[in-house]
Amino acid sequence: MAIPRRVQINFARPGWVHCVARCVRRAYLAGDGFSHRRAWIEDRLRFLREVFACEVAAFAVMSNHVHVVVRMDPQLATGWNDHVVAERWLRLFPGHWEGDFARSAKDVAIDQSRLAVAETDRSWVAERRERLGSLSWFMRCLCEVIARRANAEDDCTGRFWEGRYNSTPLLDKPALLACMAYVDLNPIRALVATSLERSDHTSGQIRMRELREVTDDAYQGCHGENQCHQQGEDHALAARHHGARSGMDAVVKAVRPGRAVRDLVAQGIRTPERSWLTPISVLTDDGGGASSTWSAAAYLALVEATGRFLRNDKRGALSQQLPHLISRLDPDWSQDAWITTMCGHQQMSHGSVGGRDRLQAEAQRRGHGRARTKCVLFQALTTKRRAQA
Repeated sequence: MAIPRRVQINFARPGWVHCVARCVRRAYLAGDGFSHRRAWIEDRLRFLREVFACEVAAFAVMSNHVHVVVRMDPQLATGWNDHVVAERWLRLFPGHWEGDFARSAKDVAIDQSRLAVAETDRSWVAERRERLGSLSWFMRCLCEVIARRANAEDDCTGRFWEGRYNSTPLLDKPALLACMAYVDLNPIRALVATSLERSDHTSGQIRMRELREVTDDAYQGCHGENQCHQQGEDHALAARHHGARSGMDAVVKAVRPGRAVRDLVAQGIRTPERSWLTPISVLTDDGGGASSTWSAAAYLALVEATGRFLRNDKRGALSQQLPHLISRLDPDWSQDAWITTMCGHQQMSHGSVGGRDRLQAEAQRRGHGRARTKCVLFQALTTKRRAQA
């Protein structure tokens, strides 16, 4: 039986949630012959990230479903004034569905007279402010426009998505990073891609591309004008390799397509992230200092090492770095449980995902005796720690 969203999600303190929306009858409505629709969904996600009070950690657009790891932030919306709320809402719903809006699934010019009237209606603004921090409205605004656009293209009517999307709360940092890796590995597990670089329309591909770009920028800054103009981590990265061409060459080559990012991790290099996705360092910051946070390179090394294991032609290429990276997430995790989870079907799409203490706290919040999880990784961990206790 489906769990009501009001029970499943803690609206008082909303955390990260793994959402999955599937095409009706699991048909390949964004597959062969319709693969351009995957770009529609990615563009729409990027747009919604700009409008809603939310963060997006990971996503993967597949042929018949889409994964999104998102966290809504209603408190952020409460700080917006009435004009900002009205303007953001009218970007979502400009009042018509024809023309450019229907074709591009993006926002159009706002009617300023309509905006002026809307922002003076206090009750209307209050309702829209709440919706801009709502997970249900976020998913509705993602799915509805894509369905309308696809139906217009096919000259038909009817459902494009299943009636209900799946949402799984991620209760702690290990659960979040494990789910992100699970999402980014979807194309590799489905045998439609052989590496992160070739995993189109995924957050992993965006982060890998971004990592190459910032290291290339740092290289040009050091060896072009012979001085560094970057700030913060950019400056630290460039200064570290200033005057050492071989050192920077190693960094740049490490993130070329087909190459691992383990050299960046080994050298302790942290690069800034500039995309619309929430940076890995922010996602893993729990107040324990820089030593407890992950860099983008470390996360991508974890995904890449796991992805190599999932590929039959790369089993022998599994590096010794994977056990170390897994132990950084949780020292009690085993490599076998990690691989089983990453290879499994819907491992991150049922119940809640998190450690034993977090699962128990979630059960108490819901008024249940225990919180269920179908993730092999966390089932094994809970069993092990119960035995130790």
